[in-house]
Order: sequence, then structure tokens, then C-alpha cells
Amino acid sequence: MGMEPVYSGFHYDAVITPFTVDPKVEGNPLTKLADNINTQVAVELIKQTTFADNISFFAFKLKAWLLYSTPELTIRPSQRAVRWFEWLSIASAAAVLVWRCRPRDAKSAWSLAKLQLPGARVMAQIKLATMAILLGLVLAMALQLAPVLYNERYNNYFLEPWLIVLSGVSVGILLHPPVARSPRHQLAPVSLRPLWKTTVSHSGAILLLVLVVASVALAQWAMRHENFAIDPHRPGPTEVVLQNKTMGTARMEHAESLGSNKWRTGTSSTSIIVTLPSFDPASLEPKAFMDGIWRVRLSVLTPRGSSSCLPANLSVSNAHPVWQWYSPDPMLHLRPDGKMRTYAIHGNDNLRPAGPGQLILALQCPEGTEVTWGGAELLRVTTPEAARALIHHGQPINPYRPLELE
Repeated sequence: MGMEPVYSGFHYDAVITPFTVDPKVEGNPLTKLADNINTQVAVELIKQTTFADNISFFAFKLKAWLLYSTPELTIRPSQRAVRWFEWLSIASAAAVLVWRCRPRDAKSAWSLAKLQLPGARVMAQIKLATMAILLGLVLAMALQLAPVLYNERYNNYFLEPWLIVLSGVSVGILLHPPVARSPRHQLAPVSLRPLWKTTVSHSGAILLLVLVVASVALAQWAMRHENFAIDPHRPGPTEVVLQNKTMGTARMEHAESLGSNKWRTGTSSTSIIVTLPSFDPASLEPKAFMDGIWRVRLSVLTPRGSSSCLPANLSVSNAHPVWQWYSPDPMLHLRPDGKMRTYAIHGNDNLRPAGPGQLILALQCPEGTEVTWGGAELLRVTTPEAARALIHHGQPINPYRPLELE
């Protein structure tokens, strides 16, 4: 998905992939050899991805650089509000400047001659050119970072400092009166004048208050509506570890049976429970393979006029412990349109079976919701092996997988 792996419940494969291709890298991803291997794999994945999916992928990445990523809404939601305020203040300052430079009548033209800007007595053209260049560099940096694995630290330390400067200047423009009051007020340093005598634009102050409220509201809206999920059709190179046909028959608690693998929910919360097949526990240990992906297939249809389902919680009754500093909530955001759909989520740590147990999908849907179970499967990510086959044998890497389960 282009995000830091931990956001999806995964681990970094920048070491194991080149080491699998050529053990001479000795576990160091920063050597020229390791970097060359990882680059070949990345370019191959882009080449084998459709144009539409590439556009969607890089647009998703660009949005993350400009507004922070969707997973960060559950980690540090204040960052989204701050970034929204920065962009809104910059856009508002630009609009105000255009308004102040507009022609006053049909005979006049656009002019910067009478434009008053805060700060030292430097020509307005120089100030505006400096801001425009800095804004252009920020946007160019975001485009340059779009192909890079999204990293919160890069966003904080590469983009944020310049946006702080731009938004600070923008706030100054909004608070600065359109016409200077007097030469004395223009030349007197703000720090030497009493606060109550400082000249500010009251309309600008009100606008800033509106921008603060709007930024917080936009961040809260994103927290309610933005979802982050693995693309079940484009998981990268994978192979099946636990097949759907080897799992036990699904059953649903507190629901009316409508036939094979189909139920109607009642007033209570309910769960779909599937017995996992017998297997060698060592074959699913983290040392056996690094990253796994669960794919779950079902259809959900809520009654007409009712509310939608809350995110469904996926769990494994006998699983490995969580050891990373962060683990995403094991939630599936269901689409209650009655169509059979495939959902994907990581199969690591607390979602990696450690022995015989059950796969449990807890649903919170309105009474009368019809649910049809289509099965589940556990995949193993095979990027290292696919990289070796690509570089040694020229075998293309297929990032796609059919939505139907094996």
C-alpha cells in the first residue's frame, strides 16, 4: 500500500528480499547491491501493475505526504488538523492577496504598487516571489517523495518546517491591514509597541478562527470516514498457506439460518465461527514466513432504511502474541450492499494461528441483516522468492490475485 509496513501489521522486507536474491548483501539493505535488488523489484511491480491502479496508488501516496496518512488518524490525529490549517491559511492568504490587487474599476489594472505586506520594508514583489518559490519547492518535494515508502518522520522533518514558515507568513498576511495606518505604525517594531496598540485586521482574525474550526472539523470528519485497508486483489506475490476448502463448516451465533452459509441476524451481536484445519504449528510460526494475509469473502445486506454495519472484528482463538510497538485494529470495513466481496487484513502476530483454533468474525449489524459466508484463506507473502525468480530467471512478478478463494 506504500505506507510504513507497521501501519498494515507487516514487517520490513528490505533486508530479507535482497538477502534471498544474493546472500552477499549480509543483511544490509543500504549497500549498493541490496539497493539495486530492491529497486529492480519495485520497478517490476510498477510495470506489472495496471495504469489505473498505479494512478490510484501514487495519488494515495501523494495525499499522505500532503495531509499525513490515514493510519495516523488513529495514532496522532492532531497532525491532520495542523496540516489542514497550514494549507487553508496558505490558500486564504493567496486569495486575500488576489482580492487586494484586483482592479478597482474598468480603467484600472492589476497592481502590486499599494499592496502592504507584514515584515521588513522589502518590495512586495520580492516577498511574493520568495513565498511562491518556497511553495513550489514544497509541492515539488511532495512529488519527489511520492514514489518513496511513506514515512511519518520524513513528512515531519522534510515538509513540515517549510509549511510552518509558509503558514506563519500567511497568518501575518491575513492579520495585516490592507492599508497601513501611519508611517509611525509601519516602522515601529511590533515588539516595542503595547499589544493593545498593535494594528491588526479584525476580519483577518475572524477568518483565522474560522480556519481553525474548519481544520479540526475536517480532521474529525476524516477520522469517521477514512478507511485504510489492504487491496485484496493486489496483495503482491503470495501463495496459499491455509485453504478455504480445508477449513471447517462455518456457523453463526444468535442468527436465523437461511440455508447453507447464509443467516439473518437478530437483535444481539453475532459472530461467524470457522474451525481452522489441523496443521504443523511450526509451518505457521513467524520464522517460517515473515508476513501473512488473511482474505475473507462474504456478502452483507442490511435492511432498507437501516443503519450500516460497524467494522467487523477478526480474531484467531489460538494466536501468536503482538510484539510490535503498534498493531492496527483487526477490523474489516464491510460494504452492506448484498454483493459477495473479498476483504484483506494482515495475518501476523495476533492474527497468525499458533495451533488448532477458530477464526472468528464478530459482526455488529442492524437486526435483519442477511449475511452469506464465502470462506477465508491465509496467504504467505512471497516477495523474496519472487525477487529471486525475477533477477536470476527473468520471471515477471504478478502483484494480482483473483478475488475468488482457492
